Parts: sequence; C-alpha cells; structure tokens
Amino acid sequence: MNIEQVAAAGNLLLVFWMKTRAAQGRIFQQNSEYHVV
Repeated sequence: MNIEQVAAAGNLLLVFWMKTRAAQGRIFQQNSEYHVV
C-alpha cells in the first residue's frame, strides 16, 4: 500500500469512528432522558 491508500483508509476509519461515537451519544442521551422521566 502506498501513502495515499493508507491516508484514504485512515480517513474512512476516522469517519466511521465519528459516526459510531455520534450514534452512541444519541442512544446515551435518549437513555438518560428515559431515566429522568
């Protein structure tokens, strides 16, 4: 693999990680709201 392929793969991983973190944050927010109610 050359540097450009490594960078592209890293970008995909970063985007995927950020999306999963955002999804977990939304789920956690909903759960905490349910607990408050």
